[in-house]
Amino acid sequence: MTYRFVTAIDKEDDNDNNKTREKISRANFLKMLGISSGFVFGIGGLGSLDKLLLNRKALGGRRVVTPPPQQQPFTYIIYKRGLETVAQKSDGSNPIIHPITEVVIQSALDDPGPLDDSAGIRAGPGHIYIQDGIYDLSPSFQGFNLRSFTTLTLSPQAVLRVPNGYAGVVFKLESSDAGRHVYDCTIDGGYIMEIDPSPQRQWTGILLHGVVNGILFNKFMNTTIRRAKIGIQLVATSDPNAPPDKLGIDGGWVNGNLFEGLKMWENDIFIDFVMDGPYVPDGQQTGIFKNRFMNIECQSGPNTLHGVRNIRHFGNSFINVNIWDIHTGSPGAIVSSIHPDARGTIIISGLMTGQGFLDQGKATKIVDENNGSFL
Repeated sequence: MTYRFVTAIDKEDDNDNNKTREKISRANFLKMLGISSGFVFGIGGLGSLDKLLLNRKALGGRRVVTPPPQQQPFTYIIYKRGLETVAQKSDGSNPIIHPITEVVIQSALDDPGPLDDSAGIRAGPGHIYIQDGIYDLSPSFQGFNLRSFTTLTLSPQAVLRVPNGYAGVVFKLESSDAGRHVYDCTIDGGYIMEIDPSPQRQWTGILLHGVVNGILFNKFMNTTIRRAKIGIQLVATSDPNAPPDKLGIDGGWVNGNLFEGLKMWENDIFIDFVMDGPYVPDGQQTGIFKNRFMNIECQSGPNTLHGVRNIRHFGNSFINVNIWDIHTGSPGAIVSSIHPDARGTIIISGLMTGQGFLDQGKATKIVDENNGSFL
C-alpha cells in the first residue's frame, strides 16, 4: 500500500482578503519549505512538521531557514576508548589519542586558547569535560598543571587513580617567577584516589602555590579526594632575594579562592596551610588571604592526624566545614588549629572546634555549637 502525503495551507486572496484552504502535494510542500524531496521525517517528524508550519505562518509565508545544529559546549571532550584515552576538540580537528592518560589530559590543559588581541595573551584552554570512566595514571605521572581561564569538569563517575606509592600532586595551580598569575580556573566534580590495595597516602589532591605572583579567584567544587596524605594544600612562598626591608613581605600569595561541596575520605590531613619562608604579620603582600571553604565534608579514618592544619594569615573563612569522627583518627588527632600568624579567621557552624582544637590567632570569630551563640 502506498501512502501519499497531503497537507493544506492558508491562502489569502489579495482582492477580498478571504482565506481559503488549498491542498498541496508532499513534494511541493517540502520544496516550499526549502527541504529536499529526499528528506525523511523520522520519529517525532510530525511534531517538527507542526513547528515548521507554525513558523511559516508566523513569518507571513516567508521561507523558513532551519538554524544550524548547536555546537559542542566544550573545547575538549575526553573519554576512554579501550586501552587508549581520547580528547576530541570541538573544532573537529584530529583528536589527541594516547595510551598514557595523563599525556592526553595535560595536552588539553596546555592548549593556549585564542589570542586576546587587546592584551596580547592567550586566553587558556576553555572548558574541558572528562566523561565517566576509570583513568589510571602511569608511574611517570607528575601532576596536572592548570593555567588561567581553565574550566575542568569531571563527570560524577570519572575516577582518576594515582599509582600506588605516588608522592606528588594531582592538580597543581602554581604561579611562576615570570610574571604569571593563575586565576579564573574551575575544577568541578570527579573522584581522586590511589590505586589499591594498601594505599600509601603520600600524595596531595589539590595544591595552590603562590610563588612570586598570585593564585587568585579560582573555584573547586564537588570533587571527592580519598586516602591522600593531604587533600587541599595552600602554600605561599616569600621572596628569598627581597631586600632586607621587604624580606617576608614580598613574594607569592594565595587569595580569594573558593572551595565548595568537596568530600574527603580518610586523608592524613584534609586542609593544610603552609608559609614557605619568612612572613611579616599583617603585611598582606605575601601570604594566604580571604579564601573560603564552604559545605565541605571530611570523614576521618584511623590514619587521620589533622582536620584543618595551621590556618594562617588574614580573613580565611570556614562555613559548615565538618571534620567527622576525628576521635577515630591517630592518637592525639587534632580537629583544627589556627596559627599565631592568623588574623580574622571566621568559623561558622560545622565541626571544627572539637577534639584538640587550638586557636593561637588574633580576632578569630567562631559561631558553632561549642562557641558563640546562634541568633
